[in-house]
Amino acid sequence: MNMEHLQQFIDLRRAEIDPEMFAAALAICHISKLIASGGISIGRPDLESALPSQLLEVFLLRAIATAQKTRHFEQEWRSLQQAIPGIKIAWEHRQSHFKETLACAMNVPEEMEYLSQN
Repeated sequence: MNMEHLQQFIDLRRAEIDPEMFAAALAICHISKLIASGGISIGRPDLESALPSQLLEVFLLRAIATAQKTRHFEQEWRSLQQAIPGIKIAWEHRQSHFKETLACAMNVPEEMEYLSQN
């Protein structure tokens, strides 16, 4: 995705900036950052607050439908949608890795103590 292309729509120094285009470009930037951070919002670093990939997938479908109607940013939304399979794989790996780590830690009291403190 070309973030430089989006910059022109979120540059408030431009007097002719369209508020709807501004909002759409900001939404793309936000979702892009959310995907890059593994679904975890800024300021919420815990895995519990991670956005499930299914919710992101549903949102992207709606965003693409809207982009098709407005004829704005359809390519950018589709580009984000292409990340969904990788996101699902990463989510599954993260979950299985956590389960493995927890299972191992449960057998070693020192590690359980360490995990309970973090």
